[in-house]
Amino acid sequence: METKITYHAKDVLFKSLSEVYKDQALTSYGLDFPKIVRMLPNEFPQVKADEKKADSVFLLEDDSVLLLEYESNNRIKENFIKYGEYIIRIINRYYRESREIKTVNMAVIYASDIVEAENKISFGSLSIGVQSVFMKNFDGELALRNIHDKIKSG
Repeated sequence: METKITYHAKDVLFKSLSEVYKDQALTSYGLDFPKIVRMLPNEFPQVKADEKKADSVFLLEDDSVLLLEYESNNRIKENFIKYGEYIIRIINRYYRESREIKTVNMAVIYASDIVEAENKISFGSLSIGVQSVFMKNFDGELALRNIHDKIKSG
């Protein structure tokens, strides 16, 4: 009688041992984290037909990608979660098409009523950093005068 062992036997073994020996599991691997309280679900089913659309995405001359977002709200944490989704989708697209991991740069242009925002948020192993531009720092009247002068001078 032939016994079939699942292809994922090592994963099953490590998961089982981690659950049984939860208080020693991390230290036995040399990992320095707080003690495990309980095992959480590890499946993240998602049936989703959505069209995420970033504001602007550019290919730069160094072959990296610039994701440029325009924000008029101050929901910084929610926005960073959205940015993470966009970045992962960009990376996935290029990897599926060319087996290449693109560097993704990100900048956020904030409307004039947003006076400050975080440039980096860490979610543990994942950190997202952006370059922020605050329109409040620009002199709109001066820009308008310059445009008016250029139009007048042809």
